[in-house]
Amino acid sequence: MEKIGKVLNSFRERKGMSLSSLGAGILSKSELSKFERGLTDVSTDKFIALLQRMHVTFAEFEHALTGIDGTYQQKIWNEITDALLNENEDQAAAVLEKAVAHYQKDPTEYNHLLQIMVKALICDMQGEKLPLTDVKILADYLFRVDGWTHFELFLFGNTMAVLPLETVNELTREMGVRTISAREVDSNMTIVINVLFNGVWMNLEVHDPGHAQLFLQLMNECQVPERMMSERFMIAFAKSLYAEYEDTSLEHQQQLLTLPNAQKLVGSEKLYLLFREQANDFINETNH
Repeated sequence: MEKIGKVLNSFRERKGMSLSSLGAGILSKSELSKFERGLTDVSTDKFIALLQRMHVTFAEFEHALTGIDGTYQQKIWNEITDALLNENEDQAAAVLEKAVAHYQKDPTEYNHLLQIMVKALICDMQGEKLPLTDVKILADYLFRVDGWTHFELFLFGNTMAVLPLETVNELTREMGVRTISAREVDSNMTIVINVLFNGVWMNLEVHDPGHAQLFLQLMNECQVPERMMSERFMIAFAKSLYAEYEDTSLEHQQQLLTLPNAQKLVGSEKLYLLFREQANDFINETNH
């Protein structure tokens, strides 16, 4: 029972769920904590309910229990990120081959979705769209999951760039109501703000201020703690983008170009350059 509790704990943390959010209505916070530490047992019904809330199948749990590498998601992410940073298509193709082989060996929905995520990131690097069959699998999964946790946010955040904008907008709207509990975890809040920021940017680029305003409103409604300075900057930057789109006055352009200086002041030269470049591109390319 101790090993079962440890595996459950591993899944809960990977999903970005707190003890309270996972156990609500099933087990108290203390009861779940004791179970994860192997100090107590739980009934079969409650155990099934916990797995269902995490959207973990019995097959996935069994593989984890029998020794499957629980860090696969992080490993595959590290490898594809390294390939993308190097702009090495051969290296990226090798990562995809590994993801395909892993899914063939262990054909769970979880591994299939990670394989599609790797393919999506490669498509983004090559300036291509994700095949519609993969888009459907991703969208069907994300619409099916009522309460998004870290995995769903991680999945959507890394695939939205190559999804049809209509699908992106639908899923981003859904994210607003499916992540209320997940946002209690800082790492999840970070992804939420980044997804909403990308939603604002993508819609302004295609001259859809309606969706951009909606996602800006959702950003404002997120209760971002003061300690999360980068996320608060993203909200301010999105507001400035929208203001410049609505009124291309010199004042708004200067505000947009000046805002990235905040990143430089806190010691992030790389982010300063990134956002400064984005601001210039936005001013130069968004004609309306």
